Amino acid sequence: MKKIISVLSSLLFAGLLVASAQVSSVYVLNLYAHQIVNPTLVKKPIRKAPAKPVIPVVTVDGHTLNFSAPLSEGQIELLNEDEELEYTIYVAQGSTKVVIPAYITGYYYINIVQGNYCFSGDIDL
Repeated sequence: MKKIISVLSSLLFAGLLVASAQVSSVYVLNLYAHQIVNPTLVKKPIRKAPAKPVIPVVTVDGHTLNFSAPLSEGQIELLNEDEELEYTIYVAQGSTKVVIPAYITGYYYINIVQGNYCFSGDIDL
């Protein structure tokens, strides 16, 4: 009986070691929003504060960006450390998942442009 308990506990401990070794790289992007203003269209001072945009919740799993809500038509830009544009992908309306090519790796500054708003943050691919 003691031998069976010892074998079972060893198997359980080995299973826990294997499960802890499989570290997932899934994380949530920390984004902030800013409004894109075309100065040629502004004719009068804005008297009311514009409505705050809903910042999308984005989880990163490897090279896949998963959005909590469908996106409106827009684009995603990746800028390198020198703030040079390295990659742009156009997003169709209603998309909830975007895959970035595997050859793009490292730390980037990400811009998610949706209409008059840009959501920005840092991403590690």
